[in-house]
Amino acid sequence: MKRPILIVLLLLLATSVSAQHRRHSKANTFDFTIRGGMNMCQIDGDADGNYNKLGYHLGVNTTFPVSHDNENLRFLVEIGVSNKGSKVKAMHRTFSTTYIEIPLLLTYHFGNYQDQGLRLGIGFAPAILGKASVDDDGERRPTLEQNFRRMDALPFCFDVHYRISEHFGFQARFYSSLLPITKEASQGTYRIFRENKGAFHRLIQTGVLYRF
Repeated sequence: MKRPILIVLLLLLATSVSAQHRRHSKANTFDFTIRGGMNMCQIDGDADGNYNKLGYHLGVNTTFPVSHDNENLRFLVEIGVSNKGSKVKAMHRTFSTTYIEIPLLLTYHFGNYQDQGLRLGIGFAPAILGKASVDDDGERRPTLEQNFRRMDALPFCFDVHYRISEHFGFQARFYSSLLPITKEASQGTYRIFRENKGAFHRLIQTGVLYRF
């Protein structure tokens, strides 16, 4: 993956959000959060249905009120990196994919937004593939690696966020691709309707966050 590009994107977002946060601190129009943690991953359609591939995620995001009358209803924009994939024990095969993600979520905080409390979010997290690797007992499979699409265009995302103080909190997210992540669609499983066949990411994220 082109790490310098990701670093530049993260720095630009952090600088922009930090500036917005300082500019609007009295009205609390924007906030800025960094988050990171562990992924528990699976690829539906790979002949193994367990969350048995561990990965990581790291991201920065900002939220802003959807309405001036209710700062608890907010829109979240994030950019980050996430390692996904799966393990197929019967084949001794490991899929590992790393994406640049851009989650876009509608969120609602229960209670006073400045205080600790629960926030729920729902939306989509489009992701650009940075790197894909397929390993069969230590041997790489370039043909299978090249089969991954350059973009996971429509992953559904559900977010649960609990802040234990003004700054620190815990977070869990569920992701499920709605469109195939590989070019080959003659085998695999289905999403939503019978014509939508192929392989799909499915994962649970857990982690910690710090809100500035």
